[in-house]
Amino acid sequence: MKHSNKWEIAVANDSPGYNHNGSPLADAMLDVYKKLSGDETAKPEYISGGTYSRHLKNAFSIGNYAPYKAVKPDFPEGHGSYHQPDETIDIEALLESIKIIILFILECDAIL
Repeated sequence: MKHSNKWEIAVANDSPGYNHNGSPLADAMLDVYKKLSGDETAKPEYISGGTYSRHLKNAFSIGNYAPYKAVKPDFPEGHGSYHQPDETIDIEALLESIKIIILFILECDAIL
């Protein structure tokens, strides 16, 4: 077998991003967030991660983040960030995130 010094990159699978603009469920969840955060200009944030919810009719990939409650610890750069061995989370923001998700479920249940 002959080896080559050339490298090739091929995309084997690509899933485009998605959103549920115009969905009464998505609108209800955004309204809950706006009310709790006090940010009437809040908009959904789409990130690049893949999720199975894109294949389900009424599924939404929801993150648990309440930046309006979070206090960022004073760590040196490179410490305490997302997906790091010393990742941190503000407890008040975590509790607020749980509250947000509970209210999402209640609002969506009321619509369905």
